[in-house]
Amino acid sequence: MSVDFFLGGFEHKAETINLSNTNAAAMMRILGIPPSPEGHLLPAEIPPVQQRIMMLLNTDQYKEHVRPTVELAPNHIVCGIDEDYVRRRLEQFRDLFKVAQESGETVYWN
Repeated sequence: MSVDFFLGGFEHKAETINLSNTNAAAMMRILGIPPSPEGHLLPAEIPPVQQRIMMLLNTDQYKEHVRPTVELAPNHIVCGIDEDYVRRRLEQFRDLFKVAQESGETVYWN
C-alpha cells in the first residue's frame, strides 16, 4: 500500500510523490500535518508547511527524524528512515508545495 501526494489541477505541473504508508505517516508528522490516509491542503494552508520545510532544511533539524532499521526477530524487520531519504523527500515536498502555491492549487493525498 502507498500514498500519493499530488496537485488537484488537470495539468501535471508537479511530480506526484509516492510513499509507503509508513513513510507517508512519518513525513506528514515531520511536515506538521496530522497523518491520515487521505486528505488535502488548501492553498491558504500551504505557507506554514513551506516555512517548516525551509526551517528543517536550513537548520538540519530534519536529522532528528532519522530512525534506524531494527531487527525484532529473524523474520521481522522494522525499516528505518535515513538522513538522505528525509532530506530528499523534504526537497520533493518543498517543490510540490511551491508549485501549488504559485498556481493556487490544492495538494491532495490518497
